[in-house]
Amino acid sequence: MSIVKKIKTIYRVSLISIALVLFLVACTASAVTAESVSPAVTETYISTSGFAYNPAIYGDKIVWQDNRNEKTDIYMYDLSTKTETQITNTEQTDGNPAIYGDRIVYSSYGDPEICICSISTKKETQINISGYAENPVIYGNRIVYSSDRNGNIDVYMYDLLTKKETQITSSPDAQTYPAIYGNRVVWQDDGGEDDGWVNHGIFMYDISTNKKMRISPTELAYYPAIYSNRIVYASTRNGNTDIYIYDLSTKKETQITSSPDTQTHPAIYGNRIVWVDTGGEDDGWENHGIFMHDISTNKKMRISSSGHTSNPVIYGNKIVWGYSVDWGADDVYMGTI
Repeated sequence: MSIVKKIKTIYRVSLISIALVLFLVACTASAVTAESVSPAVTETYISTSGFAYNPAIYGDKIVWQDNRNEKTDIYMYDLSTKTETQITNTEQTDGNPAIYGDRIVYSSYGDPEICICSISTKKETQINISGYAENPVIYGNRIVYSSDRNGNIDVYMYDLLTKKETQITSSPDAQTYPAIYGNRVVWQDDGGEDDGWVNHGIFMYDISTNKKMRISPTELAYYPAIYSNRIVYASTRNGNTDIYIYDLSTKKETQITSSPDTQTHPAIYGNRIVWVDTGGEDDGWENHGIFMHDISTNKKMRISSSGHTSNPVIYGNKIVWGYSVDWGADDVYMGTI
């Protein structure tokens, strides 16, 4: 081979190598860019009555309380059939619904009862408890709720199989906002008259071991939610209210948000945590909407396109929240990611 041919061959190989390198760099850059893009959120109106709030979701069914007829009833929207159904129709006030499987549970404020409705049979049943109760939540065959029947607000549990009620807490403090997952019940301690109603943080009861434990390391912790081994809550420290997560398996607390705005009302499903940003003093407490943190990727993203949002809940890739137009009409929205 002549010297000229050798030089041409070397040059051709060099060009091919450079092109290959540039191609690999471009592919890598594209991959990085693709990974950096937040998933698109599709927002959908669920209710348009202007009187809907306190939503909950399980599977393809969304429930909420609605006072469109000058009385408060429970409504349900089926995402698979795209149909809305009125669940209750009584003269009393039915509110704070929760849903699990075929069952919808809610407070019936005309009577001191917790009610449960079967979606498939449309049969409503009052749970036989001995006092006023509110904020019911359900997991499997267990319903937990707060009741002030003894002058103090405590957390109780009702087993639908055994038809037995169990008192979880017994304290002069007010125990509120219970949540349940599996054998674990969590709630917030709001204090009492003896201590000036100082919030004492988040606590948990393990049904299988009959043991209680403190979850939040400090006071001023609110609105707990639980999924598997993870408990999320809002906590006020250093003048700001942020979202924290406690891992029961590692016994470690992690701060999820760090903002001068107030981050509150968290919910969790799998690796995803959602909450509402209600703003702060620097912006006149302007509501900034619903946000989400993915634990697996350590990334945050905005879910709602506008503010005036409240009470987010999550199931799989669906996030549901309340939305108020200029603090007037209330409706339920859903975001799909």
